[in-house]
Amino acid sequence: PDEGMNFLTNKWYRYQARCARMWAKTAYYQCSGGIGFRDQLQDSNCLLESDPAITRKQILVHAEQQFPDGTVYHWWHPGTGIGAHTEMTDDLLWIVLLSLNYVDETGDYALFDVKAPFVALDRKKKSETGTIYDHCCRAIDKVLSRWSKRGLPLIGEGDWNDGMSHVGVHWKGESIWLGHFLYGILMRFEDICIRHKDAKRARTYVTRARKLKDAINKHGWDGQWYIRATRDNGKPLGSKSERRGKIFLNAQAWAIINGTATPERAKIAMKSAYKHLFREYGPLLFTPGYDKLDPTIGYLSRYAPSVRENGGVYTHAACWGVQAAAIMGDGEMAYSGY
Repeated sequence: PDEGMNFLTNKWYRYQARCARMWAKTAYYQCSGGIGFRDQLQDSNCLLESDPAITRKQILVHAEQQFPDGTVYHWWHPGTGIGAHTEMTDDLLWIVLLSLNYVDETGDYALFDVKAPFVALDRKKKSETGTIYDHCCRAIDKVLSRWSKRGLPLIGEGDWNDGMSHVGVHWKGESIWLGHFLYGILMRFEDICIRHKDAKRARTYVTRARKLKDAINKHGWDGQWYIRATRDNGKPLGSKSERRGKIFLNAQAWAIINGTATPERAKIAMKSAYKHLFREYGPLLFTPGYDKLDPTIGYLSRYAPSVRENGGVYTHAACWGVQAAAIMGDGEMAYSGY
């Protein structure tokens, strides 16, 4: 019974997401007018309950920015042909997550049968076209092809935290967070495969998901929380063995959101998050922030400690921290974190 919280959640935040993020593109440091593949799909997610048609339209817009191999433009300027085709490893999965969230909310499974063109590799030729189901499968399969010997997804040029731009540029660094994220997508997408009479793919995805969960808990647990990633040189991020960047919020929150953590580890990980990350002004992205330029991490270490990607309160991650607290039944902590 908090009128301020109700107003923020049900009205103001939705208004801000739609007007400032999706229309005006006036978010902090994002005044270029470009559309972010991950960014605007994230933004459209909060409008699902109030106006799912906006989310549906956004999914179709983003499908047209996907290449035939499943990779995508990290951002692009509409109508110009200008965009950044990067090696970010989470971007391409957001169209899958938003499609799943959309059909869960609306029951409109026909979305997966809608056709959309891929980016034309040769502008002189007609672009290849596929259904949204095809677009999603190509995204998932691309991520599954970028795999470490330990059974974990590779991080590439970044995996949601764009500032981790040099953690895995040589395709050796692993992402524990991306493992949590992908696990949930694979398990949820099984039903979509079955609906499309694609039983072999369904079995493959579930098998890969179960092996991934085992690998996360074998290699990603640091005793009191999940590590965030490993660098190309094998050193971890988000470990008690590190002087800076000891614990990351996303690695704990998504272990709870997607159920990769065992019940015991879920309690321990969130207890650690509450202790180290939840502050009176919101949950930190990680702590402590990096105080020196680190070429094995990337440009986040160029920011001052606790600013933006370098351990600040980052809206999406903070919300996921609150969501994880709610899932754990820790209502007071979810409320105070909010």
